[in-house]
Amino acid sequence: MNLVDLLTLEHAALRVHFGYFYQGRAEKLYEVAEFVISCHARVEDAVVFPGLRQLLSRRGIGKGLQALDRLSADHKMISTLYENLRKWTVEGEAELVSKRGLMFAQITQSHNTNEEILIFPYWSGLDKEERSAALELTKSIIKEYGLERYYAVTGISSSAFEHVDED
Repeated sequence: MNLVDLLTLEHAALRVHFGYFYQGRAEKLYEVAEFVISCHARVEDAVVFPGLRQLLSRRGIGKGLQALDRLSADHKMISTLYENLRKWTVEGEAELVSKRGLMFAQITQSHNTNEEILIFPYWSGLDKEERSAALELTKSIIKEYGLERYYAVTGISSSAFEHVDED
């Protein structure tokens, strides 16, 4: 399993969590949102998007670069929405949190689908050294986030995580 496979697996785990949110069960809203912001999107912003930006620039793929710009802007919007959810919770705005929590899930899920369709297919175009370096940085971000927290949110086991490589 390579880095993009790992991110796609994370997207699948998020779809499961969001399914509960759509059913009105948002007990893990903040745990999931914190993962999205502090781990998943951070990996994409610090590792995946820069690597793909270089590749797409080298190949002159303007459509892919535009998609990266939109997806990067999505991360800022998702982060802002998360901060507002936290603020509204403190302020006791339960109805607003409920509505905007669903919005958070819908926007994030749509965003993840767009990544899988528009940019992830380009990942294999990076050379092996670039992909290996990206994976090492990704693993350090995940470890900084906390492996146990990561396993709890994603459902990925420690043994599966150990088998993530770019071969």
